[in-house]
Amino acid sequence: MNIAYFSRSLPDSLYEDLLNEGHALNNPSNQNFHARLIASIRNFAKVDTYFTIPKSIPKGALPHFGNDHLLNLRLGFIPSDLPITRNSAHKIDVAIFDALAPRLGHMAIRWAKHQHIPTVAVLTDNPQNIANSSFLYQKAVQFLLTKVDAVITILPSLITKSRTDTKIFLLPGIVRDEPVEKMNVGHPYIYFAGAMSSRWGLPDFVNVYLASKCACPLYIAGHSGSFGMNDRRVVYLGQLTERENAAYQAGASLLINSRPLDRKIDSESIPSKLFEYLASGSPVLSTKHPYFFPRYENDVEFIDQNGFPAYFASHLDKGGSLINVKPNNAQASIVNEYGVSRWSQPLKSFLEEVMASSSVTITRSKE
Repeated sequence: MNIAYFSRSLPDSLYEDLLNEGHALNNPSNQNFHARLIASIRNFAKVDTYFTIPKSIPKGALPHFGNDHLLNLRLGFIPSDLPITRNSAHKIDVAIFDALAPRLGHMAIRWAKHQHIPTVAVLTDNPQNIANSSFLYQKAVQFLLTKVDAVITILPSLITKSRTDTKIFLLPGIVRDEPVEKMNVGHPYIYFAGAMSSRWGLPDFVNVYLASKCACPLYIAGHSGSFGMNDRRVVYLGQLTERENAAYQAGASLLINSRPLDRKIDSESIPSKLFEYLASGSPVLSTKHPYFFPRYENDVEFIDQNGFPAYFASHLDKGGSLINVKPNNAQASIVNEYGVSRWSQPLKSFLEEVMASSSVTITRSKE
């Protein structure tokens, strides 16, 4: 099976290099989800990826990445003579694309139609929930779903518009299979990674933390924030690579998910950080997102939205060290249920079904 995969997810090595050079990159959760999905599909298929990068990054200095190719959106279309189509022995079977990149998605659909192959959209969020998204952007994403043969999505509630024959594959979360070495900073620490806006609860959590007598520093990974900077206990790490983030998660004394509960958003979105937190084996403190609570109540310290002050009041000793922290024993089960390798066979069967039932004329590979 041969796949063309169109997204904003960069090759791991390029993503790490650009971060180390100080470039601001796309949402890490989107990067990581697609990178892991691509890795899972590569367990059974040949995948050529076509990616885009932020406009601020010079294109001329980028190296070649084997089966990963930089796509120039300025053309306004995807050339029919892509590297994956130049070898007649590797005819493409399916085109997959990130539905939250609608311009890229429209181009991928037109290109796939020219190639006479089915299309699969990957939808990981409601476009209405994306900060600063326009009405036209939201409509463009929903329109894409009416033009594809299949959708890979985290929740069925995200599919509000589609063809009646559109096939759906549910993939709530995906985590790396391999463990990472724990980050050793020489002392215990609390760790948060993710969006820093008040919408997702971090400023309120930081205020609670600062008001406590906790002696463990709070490490925060993500785009730079400004709250708590006058307190030496709060350490901003900036945007990290996936491996660095995993290492900090694995070495933490406590991982924080401060996302406020919202019935609408919670019905359309699953915090990917909680899958990563559970896979790390480190203790987790979280609000009660309905996907995880009560499913993992034996492995996560779930609290009500306003429960952070009470938690610190009851889980610090006189010196400010954390005590009575609930252990997280879900690491093995999370990897077994949501790991990259675990999804490969179901995805293979799903894509074979899409190929078999598609209304377009499919040129199948010999592999």
